[in-house]
Amino acid sequence: MKLAKLVEEFVTGMGWEDELDTEEEYDTETGYRVISQIPLNIENQIFRLYIDAIEASEWLMITIYPPYRVNEGKYVDACMLFNYFNCFYSYGGRISVEDNGAIRYRQIIDVSETEPSKRLIHNMLVSGIEMFEDNAENIASIALTTKTYEAIREDIEKKAAIQKARTDEKFNRGDAVV
Repeated sequence: MKLAKLVEEFVTGMGWEDELDTEEEYDTETGYRVISQIPLNIENQIFRLYIDAIEASEWLMITIYPPYRVNEGKYVDACMLFNYFNCFYSYGGRISVEDNGAIRYRQIIDVSETEPSKRLIHNMLVSGIEMFEDNAENIASIALTTKTYEAIREDIEKKAAIQKARTDEKFNRGDAVV
């Protein structure tokens, strides 16, 4: 119950206790598990946040779902884009698409033989929020429009090249902070 109590303290500290929906379950594989569901506002949309305290394995898990799914026929494009994010960007967790089209960001941390803190949960949450904030437009495009993975990658690479040119220009003028 140590992890469940920590999650409860975190939720209370964030002022979310009125929005909290908690479910307790016992699973033969994972043992006792407390799942806390909280609505989370990211980019003016309500996402679903789950904070799991899995006592037997001593895992803390954050899962964030956006309020939309990947349209049928776009799963491969979504998988390719999400794989790109997972390989080339540094977030604590991973983004994926489930068989039913649900988009999921998940981070799991093994806290056995440690003293986990509310700050740890906060950092896990911030990583997920930043992933969605940084990539919201591309995630929505791949999920909800006919735009392909290749077209989105091309857009990403063009924006990166523009940003690199700006940074190089500042550096060459001596304006860059090293």
